[in-house]
Amino acid sequence: MISSLIFLVSLVFAKESPILFESGNNQVSLIELYSSEGCSSCPPADRWVAGLKNHPKLWKDFVPLNFHVDYWNRLGWVDRFSNKQFTNRQRRYASQWGSSRVYTPAFVKDGREWRTRSLINLGNGNPGSLKVQNLGDNQVKVTFVPRNHNEDNLLINVALLGNGLSTKVKYGENSGETLKHEFVVLNWQRSNLEKKGSQFETTLKVPENKTKGVQSFSLAFWISKKGDQTPIQSVGGPFKIDDGS
Repeated sequence: MISSLIFLVSLVFAKESPILFESGNNQVSLIELYSSEGCSSCPPADRWVAGLKNHPKLWKDFVPLNFHVDYWNRLGWVDRFSNKQFTNRQRRYASQWGSSRVYTPAFVKDGREWRTRSLINLGNGNPGSLKVQNLGDNQVKVTFVPRNHNEDNLLINVALLGNGLSTKVKYGENSGETLKHEFVVLNWQRSNLEKKGSQFETTLKVPENKTKGVQSFSLAFWISKKGDQTPIQSVGGPFKIDDGS
């Protein structure tokens, strides 16, 4: 009888999907850089973000994103990582701050303009736990348990990040330079979260990669509200894309 019970318990645990990332209740800060290969003042900011790849607090206290905007493309060099969607995200932030001006390089931490680049005292309270489980075949299950159980209308954001990227710039302000990038947002998607009791859940597909020259990938997930893109909680880490091989 005891052996049968052990067998049944083992079956239950065997069905649990392995956890990819888990935040804990304390806020993990979302650090966003808005950059462009066509901007001569951006390479130092890109190098600073690239230097975070060996930081001991990476993925534990902060998640970095490198969004490339498209409004520099008209000045002689088309940034292959740029996307109008990323430009629009930066403009929405500016609107939230009561400004019509966007610029590069620009840093945002937890939805606020950030100029200090200090990685001390990150986060802001304990919004709740965000967990991502690997279902296989590039699918994941996302679960968010908010500290405030009255939360509603939440979205999950997921970004596929490319690492070890390099570009030889032939024209524009960075002509002749070889630019290297980490944590570049290659694909960003949003999805509704379904409220189930005291938590929110959804299952989604990892965004596809169509960019060449990526040495490795990471995933970033963060919670926001509909109509307000300010990050509530975030989590992320390295990820190997299942290409079927």
